[in-house]
Amino acid sequence: ARLLLGSLHERLAPELHGDFYVATPSRDMFVALSCDPPEFVERLQKRVDQDYRRLPYPITRDMFVVTQDGVAGTAA
Repeated sequence: ARLLLGSLHERLAPELHGDFYVATPSRDMFVALSCDPPEFVERLQKRVDQDYRRLPYPITRDMFVVTQDGVAGTAA
């Protein structure tokens, strides 16, 4: 449900310097991170995947791109 908030980009973009990624590996976890540096994003993607596999109530291992227009889709 957090991903569907119409104000998500408006609220987090100033802190994350523009468009950003979000992930919900499990029911009780929500992660938002900037798109740079790529090495950091890659490390967090691995952690999201690990959490998806180990935590109860998994949702998705995908990271989604959030823009002014909403959730644009999954990160490559």
